[in-house]
Amino acid sequence: MFYLRVVLCLGSLFYMLFNVFEVYGGIALDGVIFNAIFTSINLAMAALLAREKLPVKLNPEQEELYSSLFQSLLTRFQYKLLMKQARRRTVKKKNSTIMHEGNPFTHLSLVVSVSPGSKVVISKDKVVLNDVSKHAWIGMAEYVCYLNYTSRDDTRTYSDIGYTGVDNGISASLASNDTPVVYYTWAVQDLEVLFRHKAHGMTIRNGLNSLILHGVSGTIRHLDEKFVETYKLLEPATGPRMEEDPADQLIDITVLTKPLSSRSAASPSMVSINGEHQQHNSMLEPLSLNGL
Repeated sequence: MFYLRVVLCLGSLFYMLFNVFEVYGGIALDGVIFNAIFTSINLAMAALLAREKLPVKLNPEQEELYSSLFQSLLTRFQYKLLMKQARRRTVKKKNSTIMHEGNPFTHLSLVVSVSPGSKVVISKDKVVLNDVSKHAWIGMAEYVCYLNYTSRDDTRTYSDIGYTGVDNGISASLASNDTPVVYYTWAVQDLEVLFRHKAHGMTIRNGLNSLILHGVSGTIRHLDEKFVETYKLLEPATGPRMEEDPADQLIDITVLTKPLSSRSAASPSMVSINGEHQQHNSMLEPLSLNGL
């Protein structure tokens, strides 16, 4: 696209000069004005594209994060736009909270580094579910449900109603003391503004969504492996093993969170786990995949 703009600029410039020094009939003023405007527009667009091709400087921490997660999804320029919306946070004090269960979902967080001896735990109803590792997302299940709500009504945004329609399903807090944990956090409102960027908004949104959905699928796969391990432990030592229907392993993630309080209760959803079909009402408290 950059080289196309350069060619258009050169073509318009030469055509403008032709109209100025036209041998027959004198100067063609209309041609000069049109090509001058056309040249200016293409020159400005070429300058914007050239700016994106300039080397993007990143600090060592952001460079490591880009090469580990974002390199295959975003250009360095697009990654820089995403990181401009992020806020870097460091927690050291024990019981410092990154996400609080039950509060409205407003931020998506990514753990960048965990110091030796540090421990960030995911809990629900004050029961510890799991530890958080490096490059782990906090709030990914809530973010997926937020996308689900916004996809139903493209005009509804956080900026319009001041609420994403999702509550935090888990708590994330520091379980150790004087051992720092660094994470980046993005406000949903800032992400909505970034996603409306004319040139790169859609690409950044698709790249971020791809990472989040990959994390959710990995968590579900890990959960399924836990089910298999538990089943093997509980399986009798003797006797034939029953064949399992793969359909019985499905988990319906549409019941991860409750809807807006203003919405009417949705019809009960069915979740099938290891062949036991359970009925879930959509007004139940949110279930997060982060700690599983």
